[in-house]
Amino acid sequence: MEQTKGLIKFIILFITLLFSSLIVKNILGLFGIIYTSDNLFLYSIIDLVATILVTIIAIIFYRNDLKEDFKKIIKDKEEMPSFFATVIAAYVGVVMIELFCGIIVNMMTTFFHIATEEAKNQSLVESIIHVSPFIMAISAIIFAPLQEELIFRCGIKNTIKNKGVFIAVSGLFFGLLHITGNYILLILLLIVGFILSKLKESDNKNKMWLSVITIVIAIIIFFISMILLKGGLLNYFYSINISEIINGITYVALGIYFASIYAYTDNIYYSICVHLMTNGIATMLILLK
Repeated sequence: MEQTKGLIKFIILFITLLFSSLIVKNILGLFGIIYTSDNLFLYSIIDLVATILVTIIAIIFYRNDLKEDFKKIIKDKEEMPSFFATVIAAYVGVVMIELFCGIIVNMMTTFFHIATEEAKNQSLVESIIHVSPFIMAISAIIFAPLQEELIFRCGIKNTIKNKGVFIAVSGLFFGLLHITGNYILLILLLIVGFILSKLKESDNKNKMWLSVITIVIAIIIFFISMILLKGGLLNYFYSINISEIINGITYVALGIYFASIYAYTDNIYYSICVHLMTNGIATMLILLK
């Protein structure tokens, strides 16, 4: 029952996340403020307001997790230096992952003769940071890490209790979201993870076969949905941007890494702080370009 509630909360939050910018744009439209794609300053304001909106809802949903994890940190003041040392060490891990994935991406693009192409959302963020650095810094450094960790780590952890399944689903969901707009794939991934986690906790002797059947059914549903929506599997595969997929390796690796931090520390503040540090340093480097 607890996991089912977690699944419902996550879906509500995810849908809110997807439509938050549209909601803010419509509200601004009521006051005669019309957004156009070339107005990057207005976009930065919309992005900040939308991010704050979703973050507030996420905090309300997961306030108990935040309270309990905060108590763990302040329970023993002598543990505070250990907390910050762990965060710094974990950030070094982020840098190593980015460097390693960068090498892999360069090797793949060179070997397959694929022109490198930056993920669209990342390119957009970099452009907006130069237009409105203060607003985007607040959004990227403070609210985005809090929002993403609460939704894609805390939210998925409350839905999928098995540690291994949680890390895999959280990492893949977070990574794929940055490179694809195929939300059917993401929702199927979450549901499969939810079912697999339930099966792993059960005493069913056939849980291995049931797990395989679950995955097969999910793949079949995905293929059918692509046939209906794209007019055929070939049309769907032709629409895939190989460059974005290769660049998505880094996002998936980081998603798995952040999920692992949360899973093994059992405290959301570790992954929040590491994410905050990652975005903060990345934002400063972009501004210095």
